[in-house]
Amino acid sequence: MDSIFNKLPETLGIVSDFERVLSVQEKQSLLQHAEKINAESPYEVVLVTIDSIAPFEDIVTYATALGNKWSVGDEEDNNGLVILVSSNLGQAAIAPGNGIEEVFTDEVTKKIIEEKMIPHFMRSDFASGFERALREVDRIAAGKDPVQ
Repeated sequence: MDSIFNKLPETLGIVSDFERVLSVQEKQSLLQHAEKINAESPYEVVLVTIDSIAPFEDIVTYATALGNKWSVGDEEDNNGLVILVSSNLGQAAIAPGNGIEEVFTDEVTKKIIEEKMIPHFMRSDFASGFERALREVDRIAAGKDPVQ
């Protein structure tokens, strides 16, 4: 597992746009929103675009491995949230840390991806897709029901 772990990229920060699908302005706007969530909520969010998930076969497993390698979230609370998209693969994932899986269940993350993110990604509007996901994280952090 260590050798696979070592093949993962190093973080570029809260917004890691490895595919270069976001403009400088879009990255800055997403960074500001994610930093606000990270400062004001019980979650720590990172946004990632990636062109390949090799050597992994599953995008959620890849996103979880990134979160672990990058130490997303508090080690004790395990409250990290990796929101990842690969335009090259046409896939997206939201990988919550173990400490927040009861809130960000498979059903909730699937709905966020399918209802809030994918419609924008289909138009190559990755910034809006990420922004909609961050809004849902805001809603959930405020105690509101997810995906309304």
